[in-house]
Amino acid sequence: DAGDWTAPIGRAKNPLLREVNGLDAKESRTRWRVAAVTTDALLLAVDPETGRTHQIRAHSAHAGWPLLGDRDYGPGKLTLASGTIVAPSRIALHAARVSVLDLVAEAPIPPELRVLWKQLGGDDDAFTAATR
Repeated sequence: DAGDWTAPIGRAKNPLLREVNGLDAKESRTRWRVAAVTTDALLLAVDPETGRTHQIRAHSAHAGWPLLGDRDYGPGKLTLASGTIVAPSRIALHAARVSVLDLVAEAPIPPELRVLWKQLGGDDDAFTAATR
């Protein structure tokens, strides 16, 4: 599965947060692709085409797929089918590659996110598919 989230993003009631169709909402577009699936989670590859504050977090939450660990836009934790509660200390979001004009910066997947994905039943090779 793949698609685009194109809902406009603006300020939420809490001025530190953003929301779809919020105050002074501006056009925004995030391309997404499912890179891997486990029983309890999806690993998404996302490409924000516009640069709105909290764009990925707001779009994914609005789509019903809040980011794991994101206590502002989702529950922050996940109860697995086994009953295990997964509550990471950070948002499960990482910029593996950022490109602006001709400049490209890459960063390896943090060990904490690799451990988290494995805990969710994912295979480490999924990150290769996600960052292609």
